[in-house]
Amino acid sequence: FIGSLRYARHAPSHAPGGVQGRRAYALAIAPEGVVPRSAFHRRSPEERNLLVRVSHATADPEAALDRAGADISVRLFVGEVEEAGAGVRDIVPGRRVACLASAGLATHVLVDSRLAVVVPDEADPKRVAALLPVLEAMFAMQGRGGVRRGGSVLIRDLDGRGVAAASVARHLGLRTYALVAPRLRELYASQKLAGLFDTLDPLADDVLRDATQGGVDLLLDVSGGWI
Repeated sequence: FIGSLRYARHAPSHAPGGVQGRRAYALAIAPEGVVPRSAFHRRSPEERNLLVRVSHATADPEAALDRAGADISVRLFVGEVEEAGAGVRDIVPGRRVACLASAGLATHVLVDSRLAVVVPDEADPKRVAALLPVLEAMFAMQGRGGVRRGGSVLIRDLDGRGVAAASVARHLGLRTYALVAPRLRELYASQKLAGLFDTLDPLADDVLRDATQGGVDLLLDVSGGWI
Protein backbone atom coordinates (compact mmCIF):
# COMPACT_ATOMS: atom_id res chain seq x y z
CA PHE A 1 0.00 0.00 0.00
CA ILE A 2 2.75 2.45 0.91
CA GLY A 3 4.63 1.82 -2.33
CA SER A 4 1.47 2.24 -4.37
CA LEU A 5 0.79 5.64 -2.82
CA ARG A 6 4.30 6.87 -3.51
CA TYR A 7 4.06 5.63 -7.09
CA ALA A 8 0.66 7.20 -7.64
CA ARG A 9 1.77 10.63 -6.43
CA HIS A 10 4.36 10.80 -9.19
CA ALA A 11 2.52 8.84 -11.87
CA PRO A 12 0.91 10.46 -14.91
CA SER A 13 -2.81 11.07 -14.74
CA HIS A 14 -5.14 8.56 -16.37
CA ALA A 15 -8.06 10.98 -16.29
CA PRO A 16 -9.48 11.86 -19.73
CA GLY A 17 -8.56 15.41 -20.64
CA GLY A 18 -6.56 15.87 -17.46
CA VAL A 19 -7.61 17.27 -14.11
CA GLN A 20 -7.35 20.93 -13.27
CA GLY A 21 -5.96 22.19 -9.97
CA ARG A 22 -4.53 20.05 -7.20
CA ARG A 23 -4.46 16.38 -8.00
CA ALA A 24 -5.04 13.25 -5.96
CA TYR A 25 -5.12 9.68 -7.21
CA ALA A 26 -7.65 6.90 -6.77
CA LEU A 27 -6.17 3.42 -7.06
CA ALA A 28 -7.42 -0.02 -7.99
CA ILE A 29 -6.15 -3.58 -8.06
CA ALA A 30 -4.67 -4.97 -11.26
CA PRO A 31 -3.19 -8.45 -11.79
CA GLU A 32 0.35 -7.09 -11.51
CA GLY A 33 -0.36 -5.16 -8.32
CA VAL A 34 -1.77 -1.80 -7.29
CA VAL A 35 -1.69 0.82 -10.04
CA PRO A 36 -3.04 4.35 -10.43
CA ARG A 37 -6.48 4.26 -12.00
CA SER A 38 -7.58 7.87 -12.21
CA ALA A 39 -6.75 11.37 -11.06
CA PHE A 40 -9.26 13.65 -9.38
CA HIS A 41 -9.34 17.18 -8.05
CA ARG A 42 -8.26 17.51 -4.43
CA ARG A 43 -11.09 19.58 -2.98
CA SER A 44 -10.71 21.79 0.07
CA PRO A 45 -12.49 20.46 3.16
CA GLU A 46 -15.88 21.79 4.19
CA GLU A 47 -16.70 22.99 7.70
CA ARG A 48 -15.31 20.70 10.44
CA ASN A 49 -13.69 18.43 7.86
CA LEU A 50 -10.06 17.57 7.22
CA LEU A 51 -8.16 16.87 4.03
CA VAL A 52 -5.63 14.17 4.92
CA ARG A 53 -2.70 12.99 2.79
CA VAL A 54 -2.70 9.26 3.45
CA SER A 55 0.48 7.40 4.39
CA HIS A 56 -0.90 4.18 5.92
CA ALA A 57 -4.28 2.47 5.95
CA THR A 58 -6.21 -0.62 6.96
CA ALA A 59 -7.97 -2.15 3.96
CA ASP A 60 -11.10 -4.27 4.10
CA PRO A 61 -10.01 -7.93 4.34
CA GLU A 62 -12.60 -8.84 1.70
CA ALA A 63 -10.56 -7.12 -1.01
CA ALA A 64 -9.96 -9.67 -3.74
CA LEU A 65 -6.40 -9.15 -4.92
CA ASP A 66 -6.82 -11.46 -7.88
CA ARG A 67 -9.64 -9.49 -9.50
CA ALA A 68 -8.50 -6.91 -12.03
CA GLY A 69 -9.94 -3.50 -11.31
CA ALA A 70 -11.33 -4.50 -7.91
CA ASP A 71 -12.11 -1.56 -5.66
CA ILE A 72 -10.67 -1.67 -2.15
CA SER A 73 -12.57 -0.26 0.80
CA VAL A 74 -10.37 1.38 3.41
CA ARG A 75 -11.68 1.91 6.93
CA LEU A 76 -8.83 3.47 8.92
CA PHE A 77 -6.32 6.00 7.63
CA VAL A 78 -3.15 7.48 9.06
CA GLY A 79 -1.69 10.54 7.40
CA GLU A 80 -0.80 14.20 7.57
CA VAL A 81 -3.44 16.90 7.66
CA GLU A 82 -3.02 18.98 4.52
CA GLU A 83 -5.89 21.37 5.14
CA ALA A 84 -8.46 21.92 7.90
CA GLY A 85 -11.94 23.29 7.29
CA ALA A 86 -13.60 26.11 9.20
CA GLY A 87 -14.49 25.25 12.78
CA VAL A 88 -11.64 22.76 13.31
CA ARG A 89 -9.68 24.01 16.31
CA ASP A 90 -7.84 21.07 17.83
CA ILE A 91 -6.16 19.69 14.70
CA VAL A 92 -3.98 21.88 12.54
CA PRO A 93 -2.34 21.29 9.15
CA GLY A 94 0.91 19.39 9.42
CA ARG A 95 -0.24 17.17 12.27
CA ARG A 96 -0.40 13.42 11.79
CA VAL A 97 -3.79 11.90 12.51
CA ALA A 98 -5.59 8.58 12.52
CA CYS A 99 -9.12 8.74 11.21
CA LEU A 100 -12.08 6.47 10.59
CA ALA A 101 -13.66 6.77 7.17
CA SER A 102 -15.35 4.59 4.61
CA ALA A 103 -13.57 5.40 1.38
CA GLY A 104 -11.75 3.92 -1.55
CA LEU A 105 -8.02 3.47 -1.87
CA ALA A 106 -6.58 6.90 -2.65
CA THR A 107 -3.73 9.24 -1.87
CA HIS A 108 -6.02 11.72 -0.06
CA VAL A 109 -9.23 11.49 1.93
CA LEU A 110 -11.76 13.99 3.27
CA VAL A 111 -12.90 13.08 6.77
CA ASP A 112 -15.02 14.53 9.56
CA SER A 113 -12.63 15.95 12.17
CA ARG A 114 -14.71 14.31 14.90
CA LEU A 115 -13.56 10.95 13.54
CA ALA A 116 -9.87 11.87 13.72
CA VAL A 117 -7.34 11.85 16.55
CA VAL A 118 -3.81 13.22 16.63
CA VAL A 119 -1.11 10.54 16.45
CA PRO A 120 1.87 11.20 18.76
CA ASP A 121 5.16 11.82 16.97
CA GLU A 122 6.76 8.77 18.60
CA ALA A 123 3.98 6.40 17.47
CA ASP A 124 4.66 4.03 14.59
CA PRO A 125 2.02 4.85 11.92
CA LYS A 126 2.08 1.26 10.63
CA ARG A 127 1.11 -0.03 14.07
CA VAL A 128 -1.57 2.62 14.44
CA ALA A 129 -3.12 1.72 11.09
CA ALA A 130 -3.21 -1.93 12.14
CA LEU A 131 -5.24 -1.19 15.29
CA LEU A 132 -8.68 -1.18 13.65
CA PRO A 133 -9.45 -4.90 14.20
CA VAL A 134 -8.43 -4.48 17.83
CA LEU A 135 -10.66 -1.43 18.30
CA GLU A 136 -13.60 -3.20 16.67
CA ALA A 137 -13.15 -6.25 18.89
CA MET A 138 -12.93 -4.12 22.04
CA PHE A 139 -16.10 -2.25 21.07
CA ALA A 140 -17.96 -5.47 20.25
CA MET A 141 -17.04 -7.29 23.45
CA GLN A 142 -17.03 -4.51 26.03
CA GLY A 143 -19.20 -1.85 24.41
CA ARG A 144 -21.97 -3.75 22.65
CA GLY A 145 -21.61 -7.19 24.20
CA GLY A 146 -20.97 -6.05 27.76
CA VAL A 147 -19.02 -9.21 28.59
CA ARG A 148 -17.17 -8.98 31.89
CA ARG A 149 -13.89 -10.58 32.94
CA GLY A 150 -14.45 -14.27 33.53
CA GLY A 151 -17.15 -14.44 30.86
CA SER A 152 -16.96 -16.39 27.63
CA VAL A 153 -16.95 -15.63 23.91
CA LEU A 154 -17.13 -17.74 20.75
CA ILE A 155 -15.41 -16.22 17.70
CA ARG A 156 -16.50 -17.46 14.27
CA ASP A 157 -13.89 -16.81 11.60
CA LEU A 158 -13.79 -17.93 7.97
CA ASP A 159 -11.12 -15.62 6.58
CA GLY A 160 -8.57 -14.80 9.31
CA ARG A 161 -9.86 -11.43 10.47
CA GLY A 162 -10.76 -12.76 13.93
CA VAL A 163 -7.23 -13.42 15.19
CA ALA A 164 -7.01 -9.93 16.68
CA ALA A 165 -10.39 -10.48 18.39
CA ALA A 166 -9.09 -13.69 19.97
CA SER A 167 -6.08 -11.84 21.38
CA VAL A 168 -8.30 -9.04 22.70
CA ALA A 169 -10.68 -11.53 24.32
CA ARG A 170 -7.83 -13.22 26.16
CA HIS A 171 -6.48 -9.83 27.24
CA LEU A 172 -9.91 -8.99 28.67
CA GLY A 173 -9.88 -12.17 30.71
CA LEU A 174 -12.57 -13.96 28.72
CA ARG A 175 -12.79 -17.69 28.21
CA THR A 176 -12.28 -17.78 24.46
CA TYR A 177 -13.44 -20.35 21.92
CA ALA A 178 -13.05 -20.18 18.15
CA LEU A 179 -14.95 -21.84 15.31
CA VAL A 180 -12.74 -21.43 12.26
CA ALA A 181 -12.26 -22.60 8.69
CA PRO A 182 -9.89 -25.59 8.47
CA ARG A 183 -7.14 -23.55 6.84
CA LEU A 184 -7.06 -21.23 9.87
CA ARG A 185 -6.49 -23.88 12.53
CA GLU A 186 -2.71 -23.47 12.49
CA LEU A 187 -3.04 -19.68 12.70
CA TYR A 188 -5.27 -19.99 15.79
CA ALA A 189 -3.28 -22.77 17.42
CA SER A 190 -0.89 -20.26 19.02
CA GLN A 191 -3.72 -18.29 20.66
CA LYS A 192 -4.02 -20.60 23.72
CA LEU A 193 -7.81 -20.79 23.46
CA ALA A 194 -10.21 -22.69 25.68
CA GLY A 195 -11.38 -24.52 22.56
CA LEU A 196 -10.72 -24.54 18.82
CA PHE A 197 -13.31 -26.06 16.49
CA ASP A 198 -13.68 -26.74 12.77
CA THR A 199 -16.54 -25.14 10.84
CA LEU A 200 -16.76 -28.18 8.57
CA ASP A 201 -17.15 -30.66 11.41
CA PRO A 202 -20.69 -32.09 11.05
CA LEU A 203 -20.81 -32.53 14.83
CA ALA A 204 -19.56 -29.00 15.56
CA ASP A 205 -22.80 -27.95 17.26
CA ASP A 206 -22.73 -30.88 19.70
CA VAL A 207 -19.01 -30.52 20.35
CA LEU A 208 -19.39 -26.80 21.03
CA ARG A 209 -22.33 -27.34 23.36
CA ASP A 210 -20.40 -29.86 25.41
CA ALA A 211 -17.14 -27.89 25.45
CA THR A 212 -18.79 -24.64 26.51
CA GLN A 213 -21.09 -26.36 29.03
CA GLY A 214 -24.20 -25.22 27.24
CA GLY A 215 -23.19 -21.96 25.61
CA VAL A 216 -21.21 -18.73 25.79
CA ASP A 217 -21.98 -15.17 26.84
CA LEU A 218 -21.22 -13.67 23.43
CA LEU A 219 -20.98 -14.87 19.83
CA LEU A 220 -18.67 -12.68 17.76
CA ASP A 221 -19.14 -13.50 14.07
CA VAL A 222 -16.32 -11.62 12.36
CA SER A 223 -17.00 -13.12 8.93
CA GLY A 224 -20.75 -12.64 8.63
CA GLY A 225 -23.16 -15.22 7.31
CA TRP A 226 -25.18 -17.89 9.05
CA ILE A 227 -24.23 -19.82 12.16
